[in-house]
Amino acid sequence: MLSIRKYLYLASAQLNNPQRYILWQMISIVIIKIINITYLLICQKGLDDMIEKCMMADCQTIPLIIQISYLGCNRRNLQKLIASFKFWNFIRNLFRKRSTVEPINPATDKI
Repeated sequence: MLSIRKYLYLASAQLNNPQRYILWQMISIVIIKIINITYLLICQKGLDDMIEKCMMADCQTIPLIIQISYLGCNRRNLQKLIASFKFWNFIRNLFRKRSTVEPINPATDKI
């Protein structure tokens, strides 16, 4: 945090607000860790199982933390995300079957 404050006079630091990015990252990490720790305490399994679940949760939540902090630091992206999010549209898109998987025929199709 000290090195960020040292470079606040730069135009790129004033434009991009790196302190806001770090704040959103810290908030995201704290919330996700509280949820993970609460889940682990409720399950009360062995130490090895807890360590494995923590590692899996970290691998799954790191992209989420990066995305949340990016969207949170850019006000325009955050407002656009909130305005476009409709709960029923999300549920409808989640269960919609519109993509298909077909094998590639190497004789006719080229990659």
